Amino acid sequence: MGGVAILWRQSLAKWVTPVPVASKRICAIKMSLPNSGVRLLCINCYMPCDNQSKTGCSEEFLDAVDAAETLIAQHADCTVILGGDLNLDTARKNAHDLFFGQFMHRARMVDAYDLYPQRGEYTYCDLVQGSSSYIDRFAVSLCLADKCGAPVSMHDAVNPSKHSAVS
Repeated sequence: MGGVAILWRQSLAKWVTPVPVASKRICAIKMSLPNSGVRLLCINCYMPCDNQSKTGCSEEFLDAVDAAETLIAQHADCTVILGGDLNLDTARKNAHDLFFGQFMHRARMVDAYDLYPQRGEYTYCDLVQGSSSYIDRFAVSLCLADKCGAPVSMHDAVNPSKHSAVS
């Protein structure tokens, strides 16, 4: 298993507080933006691989979603930005995809790809298997939906990963 991290510039350190999380698949920070009253909860997730089931979610997936949902509930005063390797592609309509959609609804969040249905390029590409998908994603609190730009995959020749950065 890989890992998760959130990096920030040293100049922002006085506004950033790391948040303890009970899951190895999730990390989070809380940012209090100066002179605005805005508090952001930024969550980075590395969700388990999709079990390809149409009817049931893996325990590991359910545990990770539960950890994210608990974190959001504990920081109800925050606007949420959640992203990472979610291993979801809602076009597949597998159990993991549907359950995560229900979680976003409960958390009053929206998937950035739902805001811009005209998708750009893939976020994940396996040249050996000849497959590509949109498993790297962002979801935001509904109050940020009108401030969210279209997700853009940033393909970089020096990136050794099958995943492209998403902006």
